[in-house]
Amino acid sequence: MGLINNIVVGVKNVITDTEIPGEQERIKICKGCEFYKKGTAYWCGKCPCYMKAKVKSPKAHCAIKKW
Repeated sequence: MGLINNIVVGVKNVITDTEIPGEQERIKICKGCEFYKKGTAYWCGKCPCYMKAKVKSPKAHCAIKKW
């Protein structure tokens, strides 16, 4: 249930344009990561996550533990 809840919270925060503490740092880390799919709308090449929503979910974590 944790994964589904993280997805729901992240998507809700994207829709409502709610910023969470640490979100900007997470985005910065993702964009500098070797698995970040450049030229896409925030997709990770290591996990199937939509990073724009994942970084907005306070309890979500990077698949390779970068944040």
